[in-house]
Amino acid sequence: MQASSWQPLMKETCETVGCSIAWRLRELGESITNMTKYKRDEVSSKSKLESSLVILGPMENGGTDDERFALASFVFLLRSMVEKVDSLAKEVEQLGELARFHPR
Repeated sequence: MQASSWQPLMKETCETVGCSIAWRLRELGESITNMTKYKRDEVSSKSKLESSLVILGPMENGGTDDERFALASFVFLLRSMVEKVDSLAKEVEQLGELARFHPR
């Protein structure tokens, strides 16, 4: 697969994962502001990321070493961001329990 054909898939994946992270951060902020308990949903950002990255699978087999390295770096950074947001969600959930926030 040529690099130019990767761009639309990369853009779509970035938008999907970015929207998921932004939505989750907004929920966390509202939970703290409104002093309501935050309950993590069953479908986590991790699973949304994994489903989004399935699209990128065929790109791993094509391209130059530099392109594959760039893709691997991109995926690593996305996973790192999602893990940090998941960790933050756990902390906000614990904060809500300790502070006895009201259920939504």
